[in-house]
Amino acid sequence: MIKQSFKCSLSTAVFTSRFVVNQGKPITIVLHELDDGNWKFLSKEDSNTKNEGLVMVSLQEILMIDPTISEIAFLHEGNIAIRKYIGGNWEIAPIAYPSQPDARSRLKTNR
Repeated sequence: MIKQSFKCSLSTAVFTSRFVVNQGKPITIVLHELDDGNWKFLSKEDSNTKNEGLVMVSLQEILMIDPTISEIAFLHEGNIAIRKYIGGNWEIAPIAYPSQPDARSRLKTNR
């Protein structure tokens, strides 16, 4: 049984990539978009694709792929969470939108 920690339903549509779904790459980047509240669950291979190859799945499917995603269910809209590997510490920062400075300089470790 999947532990539900998110405020939204397990049937909520979220975005992920073909790297995660088809190639089994680990989810290492999670975005909770500010403008529309959408969730994106990506791998490091997605960092240069600019939303190309995104697919829509349910939040339940994401949690079945990687139950550790529930660790960041608290992620507020407008924030990004990054980790190096499954089980690694998440670094949380505001998303750096094109009109904003780079968020990586503001990353802080979530322990």
